[in-house]
This record gives sequence, structure tokens and C-alpha cells, in this order.
Amino acid sequence: MYQLKLPGIPTIIYDAITTDISGWWDHSFSDSPKTFYYELESVNDDSALLKLIVRAAGQMEEKWPDTVDQVWQHFLFERLKPYIESKKHLI
Repeated sequence: MYQLKLPGIPTIIYDAITTDISGWWDHSFSDSPKTFYYELESVNDDSALLKLIVRAAGQMEEKWPDTVDQVWQHFLFERLKPYIESKKHLI
């Protein structure tokens, strides 16, 4: 599970990660991506805790789990967190 504390009002954070994600989601692996689920909990009035659990089914190559981990590290900590902290989602 990945956990990421994000500054801001939880409902606004929710909108930033569920509506136009082009500001932080910088590439795709498929022409028809699947759905992913996450939890967003209010920490207090000005921050939220994002929880993401990644589950996969089917045959996996030995190195794929590390690759998947690197991809989510990229999206959450290198793209989403700075995007929210810079308040670009409010523009």
C-alpha cells in the first residue's frame, strides 16, 4: 500500500485526482486503461491521506513488481505530490 499525505481540503484533493489528471499523470501504458481504486481520508481540515493499494492478476514476470513499484513512486511522489503542493490543481 502506498500512503501519501497531501496538503489541502480533502474534497478539492479528491477532485484533483479524479477529474482532469493531465497535470500530474504524464503517460499511459494502454489505449484502454483500467480503473483503479484508492481511499482518501481527511487528516484535518487542511490535509488528506491518500491510500492506494495496487492489485494485479495474471502471469507476472519476476522483475515486474519492482517496475510497478517504481511507476507508482513516480506518479504519487514525483508527480502528484508536487502538483498538489504547488497548488496547480487550483488554477
